Amino acid sequence: MQCRLNGVNFDQGRRSEVKLLECTGTQVKALGLRGEGIDFTGSNFEHLQFEDTILNSAA
Repeated sequence: MQCRLNGVNFDQGRRSEVKLLECTGTQVKALGLRGEGIDFTGSNFEHLQFEDTILNSAA
């Protein structure tokens, strides 16, 4: 099953073990996002913007 994300914001959030595999979409943004186990394998977005974001740091 393929997912489609359009106009999604992940602002100031904390996420863990999120798998967005084989996804497509237009605009995906994250400001201040923190997360571990985040996987975008095979995904393609027209506009992907991360600011002050830390993903999969294993710290």
